[in-house]
Amino acid sequence: MAAAGGAFLGSSSGEAAAPPGGVPKPARALGLVAQAYVAWLARSLRYLARAGTTSAGYARVLAWQLGAIAFGQGRDGVRVLIDESVAHLRECGDLTVQEALALQKLLRELGEALRDLEAETLEEPRRYAKAKP
Repeated sequence: MAAAGGAFLGSSSGEAAAPPGGVPKPARALGLVAQAYVAWLARSLRYLARAGTTSAGYARVLAWQLGAIAFGQGRDGVRVLIDESVAHLRECGDLTVQEALALQKLLRELGEALRDLEAETLEEPRRYAKAKP
């Protein structure tokens, strides 16, 4: 996700471009770390929204089935209720895995951008001052 790291800093080529005057490497690294936290927060909120939508749908089915069982209209109500509960739990599990994989992919790409930044830092020429006798 070098593109995401660069996009945060104003580059579309995937590299963290420095504006005129230059952005220090620690600031670029901090930007990537901040981007990782924002991505985590956004994915967490997305997960909660999707889980809420799924649970709301299940609550409607649950209320209808319990009503049918209470009034003796659903002979197979308990079996349907169990099947719907299993389907809901399976859907919640799938949702969790999907969101976790998406976040993992994004964080890996941000980690690669950080490693690239570190490699760039290590490749800079170093000047050593000579000690005076």
